[in-house]
Amino acid sequence: MAQHSPPLPVLMEPPDGTNYVTNRIYIDSDMELNAASCQILLALADRDLHGYGIMADVLERTDGRMRLWPGILYGSLKKLADGGLVEETDPPRDAPRDRMARRFYRLTRDGRRALGREMARLARDVETARSRKIAVRD
Repeated sequence: MAQHSPPLPVLMEPPDGTNYVTNRIYIDSDMELNAASCQILLALADRDLHGYGIMADVLERTDGRMRLWPGILYGSLKKLADGGLVEETDPPRDAPRDRMARRFYRLTRDGRRALGREMARLARDVETARSRKIAVRD
């Protein structure tokens, strides 16, 4: 007769409100962004872009190390928009007109703050690595 494993315990949220699920866009208490979301916000930091523009910016800026496939990109954009970090906006006046209606996205004030916090967190991590004699180079 096969033995059955006992049911897994139900995990409760910690009392401090911290969410430890790391595959979400951010962790509630300090808005720690995942890598794709961080790169999307960086792409939108100085201009409004459509999805393909975001993909191209990230690919170029990371020297091809990060490729945002459409499923990841648009899923992340939806979650970022739901979280108030980006918003859909009208195309710029100089945007080329073609057969496809492209959706443009803009970084919100909250998105800029979240990105700033994430950049500060990453800078602290780099300083920690340097202080522990880890070579930090590209």
